Parts: sequence; structure tokens; C-alpha cells
Amino acid sequence: MISLLREPAHRRRLGLLAVSGGSAGLLGFLAFKPATLESLVRFGGYYYIATVLVLFVGYFWRVVSARRAVWTEWLTRSRGV
Repeated sequence: MISLLREPAHRRRLGLLAVSGGSAGLLGFLAFKPATLESLVRFGGYYYIATVLVLFVGYFWRVVSARRAVWTEWLTRSRGV
């Protein structure tokens, strides 16, 4: 954790993470009433989960396709072919 604070770019990212977490907490607990949040989760939760899944699959595909040679070599070696 201390090594993250040495470089200015890492400090900035850590600060943005803290601001993001703080603002999420404030929005979740202070800005909205519980009934409003319940209806948001009830009516938008499925679409949120579906969107996160699509983004995850898209990012996974980018990572796998960028290192295709590494993956194919690892898969063939682990099968013993």
C-alpha cells in the first residue's frame, strides 16, 4: 500500500477511488430514500446485471484475443497434447 503512494499517478488513482467510494456511500445512504432504492433495484437490477455481464464478456474476449498464442499454448500443454 505504501508503494502506491510514491508515484503521483498512483496517488491520483487512489484518491479517485476514495472519492468514488465516498460519493457512492453518500448517494446510497443520504440522497435517496429506501423506497426509491428498492424500486430502482426491483425494476433495474436485471438490466444492470445483464449490462455488467456483457461488459465482462467483452473485456474477457479482448484480453483473450490479445494473448491468443499464450492461451493456446497453455491449453495444449495442460491437456498433454
